[in-house]
Amino acid sequence: TNLEPKFKYFQERFGWNDSELGDIIQKQPNLISFNIDDSIRPFDDTKLGKIIQQFPSVIGYSIEDNIGPKIEYFQHRLGLNEYKLRSMIQKQPCILAYSLEYNIDPKLEYLRKRLGINDEKLRTIVGRYPSLLTMSIEDSIEPKSLYLQERLNFNETQVGKIISKAPSIFCLNIDNSLEKNIHWLEQRLDLTNEEVSKLIWKLPQLLTYSIDGKMKPNLEWLEQRLELTNTQLSKIIKARPNILYLSIEANMKPTLSWLQERLLLETTDELAGVIEKMPTLFGCSIGANLEPTLDFYIDVLGVDIAIPLVKHNTSILAYSLENRLKPRLEAAKKAGLVIDRKCVMRMAIYTSEKWSRSLVKKIDS
Repeated sequence: TNLEPKFKYFQERFGWNDSELGDIIQKQPNLISFNIDDSIRPFDDTKLGKIIQQFPSVIGYSIEDNIGPKIEYFQHRLGLNEYKLRSMIQKQPCILAYSLEYNIDPKLEYLRKRLGINDEKLRTIVGRYPSLLTMSIEDSIEPKSLYLQERLNFNETQVGKIISKAPSIFCLNIDNSLEKNIHWLEQRLDLTNEEVSKLIWKLPQLLTYSIDGKMKPNLEWLEQRLELTNTQLSKIIKARPNILYLSIEANMKPTLSWLQERLLLETTDELAGVIEKMPTLFGCSIGANLEPTLDFYIDVLGVDIAIPLVKHNTSILAYSLENRLKPRLEAAKKAGLVIDRKCVMRMAIYTSEKWSRSLVKKIDS
């Protein structure tokens, strides 16, 4: 009964139910003797409650000897502001149990010196995946680095750049995840080791995606929807590997429907041809990009000229309307150019320098 007021205090302050409180006391029986207000000060009660649930031992740590020096280290060594520091500790509160000298600093130095990851990238990596600081260099980090070098012919700097883009790679098992994904890509898309290496370099997250949960269903849907051969499918994925994680319902299906309807594509073969020419269309927003850009070409040339033009030159749908097409149209009009099919193509595909020269030639003539 003497403990009842303390139990009630913890439950009301941190929102714990009886079961949660019981689990925490089992892990940290001395909970009732600690002054929580002398523990981790940067956190509000809700967040502190969650941290204690994950890592009850933290409330017994000394501010002066343990928590304070580590917070100061992360702020000065990595330049973490208070918000990012709080977020990191919430994700991985047990890092407060690791030695700065023997655990945390050697790992950061390995990533910086061996893999060439600069402090700015380290700050991002640690902020997103603080669990990296809990891994052993000898048993986890270095073996995975060596695996990527040997399996995909990357050097240490290239591995560092890959990890900067997809730090969770170091959290994965070599045989059950990394090798499994690489082997599947090789077999499913009939790729050489060099081609897989280029694919991973372009999108390192491919090593982290679920085969059965994402990549396999996406490939099968696209293959069936466009009646693609494996060669065609492989070509498309090599050009746009993020197709392997796009949403079928929210992205691929509506994009293909829009292209078929607006470009008057009568057959699946025509639709497949458009995607083969420009797989990056899957990354364009219909409402913000494709629709207004197509309308621009129709307004300038008329539907009978614009639709065939875009159908056979789908890349012109990707150019910026506000930063490229509209300003160039105004410049062409001022220069007295005839706004026809050829002029519109020049407006779309010419570099800035080449476009400027074409305007000067017209003015001079």
